[in-house]
Amino acid sequence: MGSLFTGALGAASVSLPQPNLLAISPVIALTVAAVLVLGCVIARPLIRGVVYPVIAMAGLVAALALALIQLGNRPVTTFSGNWRTDAFSLFFTITVVIAGILAVLISDSWLTENDVPQAEFYAVLLCSVIGAIVSASAYNLIALFVGIELMSVPTYILTGFAKHNRVSNEAALKYSLLGGFSTAILLYGLTWTYGVTGETGYPAIRGFVGNGQGGFHAAVLLASMLVIAGLGFKIAAVPFHMWTPDAYQGAPTVVTAFMSVSVKAGAFAALVRILTDAFGGIYRDWSPILIVIAIVTMVLGNVVAIVQNDVKRMLAYSSIAHTGFMLVGLATWNPGNAVGVSGVLFYAFAYTFMNLGAFGMLAWLEAHGAGTGIDDVNGLFSRAPLAALGFSACLLGLMGFPFTVGLPAKVFVFQAAAGGGYVWLALLSLLLSAVGAVYYFRPMVRMFMHEPKVVLASPRQTVMAVGLGVAALGTVLLGVLFSPVFDLAQRAATGG
Repeated sequence: MGSLFTGALGAASVSLPQPNLLAISPVIALTVAAVLVLGCVIARPLIRGVVYPVIAMAGLVAALALALIQLGNRPVTTFSGNWRTDAFSLFFTITVVIAGILAVLISDSWLTENDVPQAEFYAVLLCSVIGAIVSASAYNLIALFVGIELMSVPTYILTGFAKHNRVSNEAALKYSLLGGFSTAILLYGLTWTYGVTGETGYPAIRGFVGNGQGGFHAAVLLASMLVIAGLGFKIAAVPFHMWTPDAYQGAPTVVTAFMSVSVKAGAFAALVRILTDAFGGIYRDWSPILIVIAIVTMVLGNVVAIVQNDVKRMLAYSSIAHTGFMLVGLATWNPGNAVGVSGVLFYAFAYTFMNLGAFGMLAWLEAHGAGTGIDDVNGLFSRAPLAALGFSACLLGLMGFPFTVGLPAKVFVFQAAAGGGYVWLALLSLLLSAVGAVYYFRPMVRMFMHEPKVVLASPRQTVMAVGLGVAALGTVLLGVLFSPVFDLAQRAATGG
């Protein structure tokens, strides 16, 4: 019996994948940090709480450094073709890691003052960042699904992290239920893709699609539509946006700041890569559908944001509108014109500073005893001039005001639409972007021209102030010094 078993093992050919560890090093760094943070819980009586954010920050900084040093390397495909590290995936890795760094900075005060379990919070946040990186680097349907779920499930948990707050619990419940529904649609689309093509790797799927689909054109198109619907939920595109206002408003504001940029960036990375690398051969079929989704997303997000009296909810609908602007760039992509994708990449990077900074300022107000209503920002300039200026910089950036990063972000996307023959879409997007001035100027007028209605407390928020300062300065400085980032985005879009 033993000889038979030995003979069977000898006859079997077992080949394990030989991963390129440098290619996945950012994920390794973040995983080690997450494990260390949880491991420190065992020694909680012996250590101070300050250890948790330090470990989380160290992991994020290490991941950022490891991503930056790979920018000049040639593309690497590893894990039997499931993972691809190139300029595209590295660009999004850098984006979501920066979002994680800023989130750690602005979360520290909230965690301390509300006696929230810090180790668990940082570990879950790091897992979400890892999921976003996997989503951007996935080169296979299975890896894509793993990345999307690893990114999404932690955000469901973070949304309900204020477990004694009924609004937070309700938001987490709605988010997770609708998220499960969207996951089912996405998984059905991925399964349908495999069933039609017999492949899970993006290049192989594109080869099948490019060869005429063997009479399966309608089936392939249906598969791409299911994938768009599933990922459309993650990016908050209409009509898959229903979760966004309630989840953003109900979640702790520091969590809203993080997930409003990290989940959107990770999901957009996945959507861009699968549509261009796997379904690129039928772009003439999915492009018109994305154009329609982009238009209704821009219209609904902008129009509904105007009537909001809660700044946090206004920013939630604003984030829907920005999804529409980013979709304009992707919708106008074709194999000979990658400008739209480079616009999407740059927009995601710029959006990280603008939107995280805006939500972070609301968290700062809450930490000082105010709320998120429009009256709570009244007279902010007279009470905290630097806070008012930083908040205004982020709002002006989201508006697309000159000398902020929001202007080149929108210009590149609209330019891509016009260059792709969609001049009418570029003009419509420009018009809808101008609508944002109506609701973005409103809190700014309140900050500078109204009398205060709320007395602010004066706790020390040094770490949070650093994070908000970086976000505000990034919004302004990148508006002038945007060329290096856009050059990298162009390289990433062309497959560098």
